Amino acid sequence: SLLIRFLYFLLLLIVLIFIVQKVIISRLDCILDAVNLSFIILALAIMYFSIVLGSMRWYLLNNFYNQKSLSFRYISFHYWSGLAIGYFTPGNIGWDAYRIIAVGKKLKTYTSPVITIVSEKIIGFLSVSLMILIVFPLIEDQILKDGKLYNKIYFGGSGILALVILFGGLILKGK
Repeated sequence: SLLIRFLYFLLLLIVLIFIVQKVIISRLDCILDAVNLSFIILALAIMYFSIVLGSMRWYLLNNFYNQKSLSFRYISFHYWSGLAIGYFTPGNIGWDAYRIIAVGKKLKTYTSPVITIVSEKIIGFLSVSLMILIVFPLIEDQILKDGKLYNKIYFGGSGILALVILFGGLILKGK
């Protein structure tokens, strides 16, 4: 255990040294002079709240689909850890795989964590679709001058959204 912690620390140190060698200090100083500090603080605060809200969403969905309830602390820790992995994998698939494995090992089953992740993806799709369907008509005259293309996008998106809602309802009814 002590050796593994030492190796993690050593790996972190090696990565940090590699990054520092690649950074051009004069260019970094120039960039940091042009940055508004209040935007950085606001971005960090938003990131914190998005992690807390995302952990809460994952916690609620996990406890909805599982027979055993997992602690919010456990869920938050693995949400945060998986997020770091997700930044380095295409389409955040590593993040999803990490969360499935973390919860699956704890619960001794991988079915409910997979259903939880799929539910998150469906909820995300529905949220974005709803946002597009609400906002798009308000700004469509600024974006599109072709009414046929607008109709295809709007009614096609509405149809896909209706199918996803129907499919989600069938899944929940079958549960």
